[in-house]
Amino acid sequence: MAVLITGASGYIGHHLTKRLVEENKTVTAILRPSSQPDRLRALGGGVRLYVDDGTPDGLASAFDGGPVETVFHLAAHRPGGGEEDRDATLEANVDFSTRLWHAARQNNCKAFINTGSYWQFDAAGKPAPNSFYAETKQTFQDFLYTRPEDGGLAAVTLVLFDVYGPGDWRGGLTAAFGRAAQGEPVDMSGGEQVLDMIHVSDVVDGFLNAATLLKRGDIGPRHRAYFLGSEHPATLKNIAAVFEAACGRPLALNWGALDYHPNQIFQPCPADPMLPEWKPSHSLGAGFAELAGELNLSNTV
Repeated sequence: MAVLITGASGYIGHHLTKRLVEENKTVTAILRPSSQPDRLRALGGGVRLYVDDGTPDGLASAFDGGPVETVFHLAAHRPGGGEEDRDATLEANVDFSTRLWHAARQNNCKAFINTGSYWQFDAAGKPAPNSFYAETKQTFQDFLYTRPEDGGLAAVTLVLFDVYGPGDWRGGLTAAFGRAAQGEPVDMSGGEQVLDMIHVSDVVDGFLNAATLLKRGDIGPRHRAYFLGSEHPATLKNIAAVFEAACGRPLALNWGALDYHPNQIFQPCPADPMLPEWKPSHSLGAGFAELAGELNLSNTV
């Protein structure tokens, strides 16, 4: 059976697409006109690329490659600022997502796996979006909660925390740690915020496991959100110490040089409920040792 994925040109989506190809799935990747498809093309002929034209019926032909069993919806847009970018965020995270769900239902798809963010929740796990991006993610998740159970399309949302892993072209925290390990001074906040770092391979396992559970009827048909957490959240300072241990050298981090973000989450929501029959297999130390080896900084070399 075929599967369809959005967000395949992103870091997490690329890793999921690669795993699906390795499992000999027929994969259709829905892209925006602005998406960069080079990494997907490098995966070979197992990935069919489909560019969405934004029209109400434009997604229908994305399902023409054969009966689509599962939709993995990872695409999202974060606004950089300005009303125009807010409009783009609303279109991507709500309008496109809704069109995708309707297209999946009309084409007799059986499983729809949505992606959420811990930014949608407060420290107690109650919906409290910390940004416009998180508001739009919550809006679509609320839409899924209201969908009828008939029609054969079962939906689930997987809520992600801070995803890291090898070959991460996004920059971000682990890239900053890598520069600091090589002696480049890097300004940081006070480092007291708690993060839940989860390896990208564990996240991919979660998406595949969710598809299996939906297919077996072990979860669904009514929508529910499940969390993919590491089980070991830690402060940013303690996370940096784990990276230092993996590298065997100090990090040139200037703690307190930057203000905390205005919407900083200091305590993420609990990863509860966790996805059934799934547990992370990568400890933070092992994951960071992998990154240190990738940067030729490994403490074991």
